[in-house]
Amino acid sequence: MNLNIKMTRIKRGIKQEELSKMIGVSRSKLSMLENGNFSNLTYPLMFKISKALGVSVQELFFDKEN
Repeated sequence: MNLNIKMTRIKRGIKQEELSKMIGVSRSKLSMLENGNFSNLTYPLMFKISKALGVSVQELFFDKEN
């Protein structure tokens, strides 16, 4: 899994606190996800993050080119 949450968030000019509110998780949980801790990553959360960042789940979580 190639996780690009932080890079995409920064490209979009969204602060970590803003994204955490948009997807309904704590800032610390988002930070853990951005740093590769996927233990609590669910499919619904993947979709929320993708939608909030305006990219597909495939592009955000699985593409190797990002």
